[in-house]
Amino acid sequence: MKKLILLILMLNFGFIVSAQTWKTPVYRIDEKPKMKTVKLKTGITMEIGRLLIDNDTLKENKYLYGNFQGVIGDTLQMNLRKIRIQSVYTNGTRIESSIPAKNFIVLAPDSTYKMNVSLSDIDFLAYRNTSVAWIYDAEDYVLFTSIFLLFASPFISYDYKNQKLNTERYQKWALGSTIGIFTGLTMQIMGGVSKRKVQFHSSWPNPKAKPWSFDKERRQTP
Repeated sequence: MKKLILLILMLNFGFIVSAQTWKTPVYRIDEKPKMKTVKLKTGITMEIGRLLIDNDTLKENKYLYGNFQGVIGDTLQMNLRKIRIQSVYTNGTRIESSIPAKNFIVLAPDSTYKMNVSLSDIDFLAYRNTSVAWIYDAEDYVLFTSIFLLFASPFISYDYKNQKLNTERYQKWALGSTIGIFTGLTMQIMGGVSKRKVQFHSSWPNPKAKPWSFDKERRQTP
């Protein structure tokens, strides 16, 4: 049992430290030149927004939800979870649909739904702050391990030789796993407030937001 617990912890730690971070500058495209760095860590959750139609009668947009995998050239790679399409008509009619990745993309050999997105097709990007991204990456593993230990505590603490439960040992394991669950939930809260947003369109989705660009030469608002 102890070997199994150690193996789980080693696998979780190995996954966390193996993740890499992609960094790229983005530039303000209004009258005030400014630069900041977008940092995307492999595996973190992200959403990509694209304004498809914007005219006098209809505004239609699409959001891609998934996990960041990397960037090759000018193409972002992600493991897609779902697509949300929203259509808003000027008469007030609103139509929204959610499409699971399995209905949109053929499953890859590694059991993921891979999708490539050109950086030029990104109008909106939301992601976790890389400086605390490890919190988001680790929270599920802390919770999983703690919940596993909570249920395993009676078996770990059982004295099989004397056929009775070692209550002192059980209390220590139960207390430790409870603290772990509390820590995991706290990490989820911290991960939630670390979300970052970058808008690459001059008026969508937030008309008041400052637009940015991956292209340094773009100095005029689109």
